[in-house]
Amino acid sequence: MRERQYRLFGKVGVLDIIIVVLVILGLYAAFSYAVNMDVSAANGQKQIEYGVYLTKKDAAFEDRIEIGMNVYDSLKGQKIGTIVGYDVEPYSTIQPNIVTGEMVKSSVDGYYNYIVVISASADISEATTAVGSYEVAVGKEMFLRTKTFASGGYCVTLNVVGGEG
Repeated sequence: MRERQYRLFGKVGVLDIIIVVLVILGLYAAFSYAVNMDVSAANGQKQIEYGVYLTKKDAAFEDRIEIGMNVYDSLKGQKIGTIVGYDVEPYSTIQPNIVTGEMVKSSVDGYYNYIVVISASADISEATTAVGSYEVAVGKEMFLRTKTFASGGYCVTLNVVGGEG
């Protein structure tokens, strides 16, 4: 008599239903994982180069940048590429001209802006460009860390090397 309490409609056990539901959920998770792996494999790894704009650095900062240096995201610690180059330009501000009253761009002695070019292997899809689980996109704020410096800036360029993207 007590066994009938744990059956739906007197025929199907509640434990049996729970087991069937868990098996279905497990199959769904396995299928979703397999489909995601197929999409990743179809997109494939492509080499990208992206530039990160670092502002108002002193002249000694250039000595800390080394070609071939590994770059990590300073928030998560994940490797996000290798430095392949950099550009330097004078740091400047926009200030009012006291005589004419118009706004003029003037450089600030001793400070520079750097665009650090980083190369990485990335998964490229219609939605994102990802280095591992780290998304790279123009306009995204990025926090870089190497063995000689840590700095934050914005991604200003993104190119697929030797191909279209």
